[in-house]
Amino acid sequence: MFFYFFFTEGENTTERIGDAMAEIDKYCRWLERRNRKADTITAYRKILRCVLTWLRDNGREYLPERIGEDDIIALLNGYEVTETTIKHYIGILSTFLKRYDNPIIDEMGLLWNEQSHPNVKWMEPDEFERLIEAAEDPTDRMTMLLMAYAGLRRSEAAGLRISDIFSDRLTITGKGHGKGKTRIVPLSRKLAAEIDIYMARRQEILGGIEDPHLLVAPRQKGWVELTPLYIWRRIRALCERTGVDVSPHSFRRYFATQIYARMPDKDIHVLQQLLGHSSPETTARYLRTDRKAMCQAVERL
Repeated sequence: MFFYFFFTEGENTTERIGDAMAEIDKYCRWLERRNRKADTITAYRKILRCVLTWLRDNGREYLPERIGEDDIIALLNGYEVTETTIKHYIGILSTFLKRYDNPIIDEMGLLWNEQSHPNVKWMEPDEFERLIEAAEDPTDRMTMLLMAYAGLRRSEAAGLRISDIFSDRLTITGKGHGKGKTRIVPLSRKLAAEIDIYMARRQEILGGIEDPHLLVAPRQKGWVELTPLYIWRRIRALCERTGVDVSPHSFRRYFATQIYARMPDKDIHVLQQLLGHSSPETTARYLRTDRKAMCQAVERL
């Protein structure tokens, strides 16, 4: 998977894994004081525990102040996830280690592939239509439409409130420190009509009771507000039924590619604002390379 050939000799550690877990909890309390979102802190805690446990189980150093270059290399070469995922994990681990005056990851100067990962799941228009047609649950349908027609992440769809919806726009709270970054996404007439249809079904689910969130799911006794994990599970179930192999994030990529294809001037900065990305480089990774279009462009030279 990766090729890092320089190793240094490590010292066997005798400290308990519980000490490392306690340091993670201490770090997460520090994040809370910095007003990081609860979902972010939960994800960081889970990732750090998995990484440090892997280091311990593989005979590597796992106390934050003692993790060294050889331990990071072992993690890069042995932790069986995609490069995109390990890059994310290493970034989280780097910030954690620097809290303990351990800048080893920064000092290593790791280089990553810049190209889009080949395992990215793209969604074709006919696959999108099959999923929409197969969605018998109105909340499943509305969730997919929000991600595909407004470019929402599943966490943004789950957190969307009625008060965030206006006649011509959606106010989206996305990723970022504290309460997250806010962006405005224009509301198309098509999506607005779908929201109106869903609102009527939503009232049936709620039974006249008020709830601030747009998306709610029926239960045997009442209803439940959606979570990102709930959305992931529902879409995976739909994919298994229809034979469509995509992920929830595929809908956001679908939005990006469809919008970009319809832009007369192909201004990626407009798309960047719609998606809420910090840089156009991130946005570019959401655009699928069309081999036919490339060939046609070359022929026009």
